Amino acid sequence: MNFILDERARELYGEEYRRVTLSRTGMFLQRVKAMNPQVAASVDDKNKLFPIPRSVIDGNPGAKFPQNPGY
Repeated sequence: MNFILDERARELYGEEYRRVTLSRTGMFLQRVKAMNPQVAASVDDKNKLFPIPRSVIDGNPGAKFPQNPGY
């Protein structure tokens, strides 16, 4: 899996957001901690998902729209 992710990074550089691929494969935290020591200590489980914008939550008053954990 690591080889495939490395190859995708080389082939698709500038064509897609890398974070999407890493999140989709469940490798986001592992790869960030291994490849980016400057932020490794500050990345945790809450960073797997983005926060849901307040405007989206407020714009759906009839729906249960909980915020992602950690935000």
